[in-house]
Amino acid sequence: MTVIGTGSKLAIALLAALSMLLAGASSASALRSSSAPIEATASGFEAGKAKCDDGERVISGGFTGSEGDYALVNKAARGNAWVVKGEITIPATVFAYCSPNLKPEQAKATKAFGGKARANATAKCDRGAAAAGGWAYKPLTGNSPVFTSRPSFNRWRIGGFSDVRSGKITSYAYCVRRELEVHQNTSVLPANGDTVTTSSCDDGTELLGGGFETLPEPDFDNLTGPDPFINSEGRDDPLVWAVEAHNYSVVAGSLEAFAICLP
Repeated sequence: MTVIGTGSKLAIALLAALSMLLAGASSASALRSSSAPIEATASGFEAGKAKCDDGERVISGGFTGSEGDYALVNKAARGNAWVVKGEITIPATVFAYCSPNLKPEQAKATKAFGGKARANATAKCDRGAAAAGGWAYKPLTGNSPVFTSRPSFNRWRIGGFSDVRSGKITSYAYCVRRELEVHQNTSVLPANGDTVTTSSCDDGTELLGGGFETLPEPDFDNLTGPDPFINSEGRDDPLVWAVEAHNYSVVAGSLEAFAICLP
């Protein structure tokens, strides 16, 4: 089941909302939130890792940053942590959403930029549906934002730019053998402006993960589409997935948020 609605622009910072998760998830969700600071590294990029407790598996994750920030790596690590690397203003936070019950299987797919500015990579679950997803660039290159990270049944699609038109981008899907619902919501991404889009699961269900998509597909030249930098993504509430972006283009678009729900 897919639920589609229309969101409104929110002139708020996602960091304040997501910090409420430090108190833990409500009884409506089986996932526990773990967090860690994002810090400067010798590579010149900022990085952080949030770990799950012993006996838990990471299902999904996210991060909070500031306007203009973006993640070059936003994915699970060794099945029990979530890592984020990128150009992120400190202070910032990485989150892992952990479960003692679900054990997702990882699928991945890699696409080379091959001299082009844009590349899409889609990971496919061999069994089950995609409960969450993530991405990683190799090598890490500045000014290379991801504009789409979204579910599609048993697949996870990533769309991103490379400023140097080289290297590779990998899409990761975290798959569970369960029937899932995907809810979707949209808000306007104004020219040279910011927006936050949220999508919610129904009461009595569990939020496992989420994603986003920018429409129309960006051209990276600020001529025919938006130029979004996703600076925050994650749970805004035990049942709400939120995504925040700044559009550097003179062309407006829309930012869609997806919430992946376990009935």
